[in-house]
Amino acid sequence: MRHDKYERDARLLGAELERDPDNARTVFHLAQTMRDLGDRDKAIALYERRARMGGWGEEVYCSLLQAGILKADAGDWPAAMDALSRAWESRPQRLEACYELSSRLRGLGRHRAAHAFVSAGLDREPPEDLLFVQPWVYRWGLLFEYSITAYRVGDIDGSLGACDRLLSMPDLPDTHRRQTLTNREFAEQRQATRSASWAPPPDWRRGPHLSDSNCSTCHG
Repeated sequence: MRHDKYERDARLLGAELERDPDNARTVFHLAQTMRDLGDRDKAIALYERRARMGGWGEEVYCSLLQAGILKADAGDWPAAMDALSRAWESRPQRLEACYELSSRLRGLGRHRAAHAFVSAGLDREPPEDLLFVQPWVYRWGLLFEYSITAYRVGDIDGSLGACDRLLSMPDLPDTHRRQTLTNREFAEQRQATRSASWAPPPDWRRGPHLSDSNCSTCHG
């Protein structure tokens, strides 16, 4: 039923766009619909088209953010990083793109770059924007990334402090609470030994990506 709705919406929005090709809202909603239908290439093209149209800054930001996420999911990291960077530059008070950059760079093993991005966005309040703000990114998402990247770049005290802050949050999801407890244990061991031969834990859980079903941005 949901897929049928998206297909119907796509037909209606496509027809509307033919009548009024300069309607930015129609372009954005059609991009959303094509994404939800799983047509990644069409969604990316429409998101990029919407971003080029300018206008409402929040919608431009979400368009670039979603284009970056889809490109990253497709394995085109250079294009993804370009889109995510443009998203953040277009609206620096929004940090979902900063989170994606940090999380995905860490996943690629580029820990210092990831740490630089997450450090730039840490401890900032959510903006007063209306369009698809993700409170968890500001509340614990960036801090979770920081707790890992700090360890990876050798700031064990910073990692431990971030873990303690995370564990003090009653709304931290259970999966991330368990992983933070594990991460803190490894950081404590590293602090105690400071051994150059000490091996990092084999499985540092990645943070959720905004394309994950439970944290997806710009759904609706």
